[in-house]
Amino acid sequence: MNGIEFLEIIKKDDTLKQIPVVVHTTSSNIEDYKTLKSIGISGYYVKHIDFSIYKSNLITIADYWNNSYRNKS
Repeated sequence: MNGIEFLEIIKKDDTLKQIPVVVHTTSSNIEDYKTLKSIGISGYYVKHIDFSIYKSNLITIADYWNNSYRNKS
């Protein structure tokens, strides 16, 4: 099972489909993005090869979702 197949299962489950899914991938293929977007992802980030940029991106993503969650409370 790949990530797309797994996401399809999650998004078909009434209990799980409300969970925001952020894809962090090595694929910059636009077709992968379109497929995942049509299934219902909340975010799509391509991993960077430079570790310092990769780390910075992860921190930015975590901060975004942490702040989004706090604003809904």
